[in-house]
Amino acid sequence: MFNWWRKKKVRRTTYSMGLILPIAPATRLLTANKYRLYYMIQNHDAANYLAFSPSSVVVAGVFNGNEGTHLAAGQPITDNSDQGEVWGIANTAPINITVVEVSEIPESRKGGME
Repeated sequence: MFNWWRKKKVRRTTYSMGLILPIAPATRLLTANKYRLYYMIQNHDAANYLAFSPSSVVVAGVFNGNEGTHLAAGQPITDNSDQGEVWGIANTAPINITVVEVSEIPESRKGGME
């Protein structure tokens, strides 16, 4: 059987940034990307967690409707299901983080991007 989907031309891109995440306001870590395969966030702090969420009003330290997913000090997280925006905020002090995004973008028949 011929696997035509394996012949599809794509361009794989990796985007990476390191930043100091403040305690306010929330910072957009990733924009929405329908071609995203996965992203990884690494918390480089020794004591503080970060809260991250698709919501731009994510908060840390108070459990309410806008509380995001917690990433503890020194831990990474990888998500291969979310293609929307990702916002983050530190809990009690600015923290150093790294964000990596890997995308696979299909090329059109004319060689350009769709």
